Amino acid sequence: MNFFQAQERAKVKSGRLIFLFIVTVVITILILDVISLTAIRFLHMDEVARISPDFFNNLFFVRDLWSDNSFFIAGTLLFSTFIVSLINIQMLKAGGGEEVALSLGGREIHGDTKNLSEKKLMNIVEEMAIASGVAVPRVFVLDDELSINAFAAGNSIHDSAVALSKGAIEKLDRYELQGVVAHEFSHIFNGDMGINIKLMGWITGILIWANIGRFVMRIASRRTGGNGKNNSGSLFLIIGLAFFIVGYLGVVLSRIIKAALSREREFLADASAVQFTRNPDGIGGALKKIWANLEGSNIGHHKAEQMSHFFFADAIPRLSGFIMSTHPPMEKRLTAIYPSFNSNNFLKFEAVEIAKKFATVQGDVRSTNVQAKHDDEESDDFIDKFLASGAVASIGNPLNKHKRYANEIRSGISDQILGLCYDKLTVAYVVYALFLDRQDSELRQVQLNLITTPSPAIASVMDEIIISLRREQYLPLLELSFSTLKKLSVEAQKVMLARVKKMIMANKLVDDFEFIYYTLLRYELSDGQKNKATTKRKKIEELSREISLLLSFLATSGQTREDQATEAFNAGKNKIGSSRLTFIPRNLYTVQDVGDGLKQIAALSYIAKEFVLVGCSEVVFADKKVSIEEREILRMVSVVLGCPMPPLI
Repeated sequence: MNFFQAQERAKVKSGRLIFLFIVTVVITILILDVISLTAIRFLHMDEVARISPDFFNNLFFVRDLWSDNSFFIAGTLLFSTFIVSLINIQMLKAGGGEEVALSLGGREIHGDTKNLSEKKLMNIVEEMAIASGVAVPRVFVLDDELSINAFAAGNSIHDSAVALSKGAIEKLDRYELQGVVAHEFSHIFNGDMGINIKLMGWITGILIWANIGRFVMRIASRRTGGNGKNNSGSLFLIIGLAFFIVGYLGVVLSRIIKAALSREREFLADASAVQFTRNPDGIGGALKKIWANLEGSNIGHHKAEQMSHFFFADAIPRLSGFIMSTHPPMEKRLTAIYPSFNSNNFLKFEAVEIAKKFATVQGDVRSTNVQAKHDDEESDDFIDKFLASGAVASIGNPLNKHKRYANEIRSGISDQILGLCYDKLTVAYVVYALFLDRQDSELRQVQLNLITTPSPAIASVMDEIIISLRREQYLPLLELSFSTLKKLSVEAQKVMLARVKKMIMANKLVDDFEFIYYTLLRYELSDGQKNKATTKRKKIEELSREISLLLSFLATSGQTREDQATEAFNAGKNKIGSSRLTFIPRNLYTVQDVGDGLKQIAALSYIAKEFVLVGCSEVVFADKKVSIEEREILRMVSVVLGCPMPPLI
């Protein structure tokens, strides 16, 4: 999967979706317009006209469609539909993935959970997040659902959430859970979550007319008193019924569009899950268990049908195989994973054995390294090739090496440190510890005086972070903390960021690591959403100074001599292919200038961002030596650009 092409395809699909929705709305509005005009004409008829032989000829004429009344009614209906849709989309966006998960009865779980099944799930999600280079998404469990299902939701990678049914975390083993989570991570990286949010909003916009029709029928039935003698009441009853039927027809058309888009994306996500885990038996085993499971993948929540396109498998199984099914038939999905799959043999033999094992499957809670079936394809010299040309290609496509690295990094962080990460009352102290000076004890004490005095126990863990953790563990630790940090109030986040800024400026100097961590904090807690909503797409040529600053910063971070830095800069410049880029010496700008420039670069299209990141990678790898500082700068840049890069190993 090419991450950048996937994101651009998502934008194209969104455009097509909006176009199809507009067509659906226009058809619906025209029919409702005709109904409204007919009602208006009827109400203006006198008793004589109503019993006239020409009643139906007088009731409606085609020329009425071009009347002022017609345009007013159509405009009002159209405007109302779009306003309701946009309001719903904005409400869903405001809540992010958390809002969707909670609306389906989700309960959030944390890394310090004592439940073994939930612990197993959290370990998998955290390791996959570190391997992918993204902040750990918030994780939810649907406690009332004994079936096997899952979904990812959110506006973007920045605010995603992953939810699994109780049946999934209890009945799937570790490898199968990895396959399901990898499938959902694929939706995150493919930009599918934003499309799902838009689909929900648009469908709600059309549904309003069916709901209005239902309301009108209820009022009209009271006016007629059940005897049918009140003509106006009977008319409104008919109008309400018509609005109800037409509104639901519009919803049906929208759901057909939704289902077609969803089926296409599920095949891609399945393939990506196999690529992600390098283990077809993970995602394949999960699909087989759904087929053999008594509850299947059915979701009992009343919003399941409305949100069916979010799920890993059919949330409403009765729709499976029909035009409105949001997922391909199970047999086709399994055949795509196992070309020799035979459904008859599976149902006769394997499904029976799977059903017998459901009661005993719990899986190993511990973190394990998945030995991929194709691991031998990753040769010993792959790392050198990866550093030279493939860093950007790894975005959205982490390898087994990344997952093993993530497992090693996470396993090297003590339970005491992780405990602070998972607690809203203590997570800020993890952040503060990352900014404490590791060398100068006097400066460290000055920094400690700028924050709320920690308890002895917390102070001990902060010392452990400084003394025992390697620098390469700092960024993963920050990523593990983000899901908890995002639960803090906006005011608490602002206080924490203000204190961190004071800690950084305690020695009147901002080093590169402080710049990296502070930029990521700002992005994950506020700037990510703000920038996404307010910037416009630009071209590389329009941002030559900002890109020059970025490449120059990377070049000087990796080289002490200006001639070597210039050489590294030119390597990146040649990859980007813009003659307007010029090397800028370090003394002519500040890291704040680089940060401001990054916000502008984030407005580029994803295809343009790919060129920029390839150029940045060439700068970093120009001398065939990559320091931890260069690696983390490159990863920070990729995150701020909305293209998170796996760890460089």
